[in-house]
Amino acid sequence: MQLPLLVEAFEKRGKAFTIEEGRNVYGIVHVKDVVDAIIFLTEEALKPNGGKAVWGEEAYYYVENGEYSLADIAKAIAEVGYQKGVLKSPDMDQLSAEEATKFHPWATLLWGMNARVKGSRLEALGWTPKKTMSVLEIAKEVI
Repeated sequence: MQLPLLVEAFEKRGKAFTIEEGRNVYGIVHVKDVVDAIIFLTEEALKPNGGKAVWGEEAYYYVENGEYSLADIAKAIAEVGYQKGVLKSPDMDQLSAEEATKFHPWATLLWGMNARVKGSRLEALGWTPKKTMSVLEIAKEVI
């Protein structure tokens, strides 16, 4: 949801941007890894006593495969968007939170905060992500 809305905002504006310096960081995971993690946990749940997984109120598992900064992904989207004719320029601007909300009312929540997680509990059970993607590959996918 976050990145397609960012591309939409860039298209409206004609140019990419970050909120302030774009230092905020987000966890990343491919949807196929999320599916694999759900299958993995389902298989654990079917084992005697729920397998090695923890269940009940303590049963939360994050799925991630690294992090990216808004500045890095915005730059990659700007380059790919410009190459494909979606954006008028490969350049980026730094907008204030107030300016960014002109392009989406939730801009500061979508692109101005950190959303960091670690999949360590899931990986401790033996699950590992398989779909590694660079910010350039992500940009190509969302454009």
